Amino acid sequence: MFICTWPNGGRPAEPVRYRDEVWTGCEYQVAAGMAWEGLVDEALVIVKAVDERYDGTSHNPWNEVECGDHYGRALASYGVFQAVCGFTLDGPAGEIGISPRLNPEQFAAFFSGPNGWGLATQTRKEQLQTNRFEVRWGSLRVATVVASVMKGVTARGVEIRCAGKTIHAKVEQRGDTVRVQLAEPAILKEDEVIEMVIRT
Repeated sequence: MFICTWPNGGRPAEPVRYRDEVWTGCEYQVAAGMAWEGLVDEALVIVKAVDERYDGTSHNPWNEVECGDHYGRALASYGVFQAVCGFTLDGPAGEIGISPRLNPEQFAAFFSGPNGWGLATQTRKEQLQTNRFEVRWGSLRVATVVASVMKGVTARGVEIRCAGKTIHAKVEQRGDTVRVQLAEPAILKEDEVIEMVIRT
């Protein structure tokens, strides 16, 4: 993915300052956008190309060079991770959700919030889907939990459990997105879990 190309010819002698270069930051940004749009295989092809280029043989895997060494734009790789997880977070609103683009039947990934981090999981088995957020460090304020069910599936029952207790919540489904708003925001501490169980 070159910065600038002339596929139909007509390239000037000195066209633009940045042209015959490949920037991992731009590659990751394109890959993230593709993953959000459902083009996961295509996104992973781009990431694999970066990985092969910086495999340690001729380039340092911990230094994806752009303008200089350890250039910050390469941190756009985190956007690919978030897109593949389908991770959404609105800290001030207390909204958190995942909609995995890979292995939605048995998915697990790290999540990070404004005051803590932990493990997000999703499992699908028969007519049951469970989405969990387990705080491993710090805290997590949750007012709304969001998940995606399979296309064409209706959530026939949704239960929210917070720190082991079932709590009251308002459920709304639009398309394949299920949004559950807690009656009162919950503050989860280390080793506590909020869990949404969807019966379809």
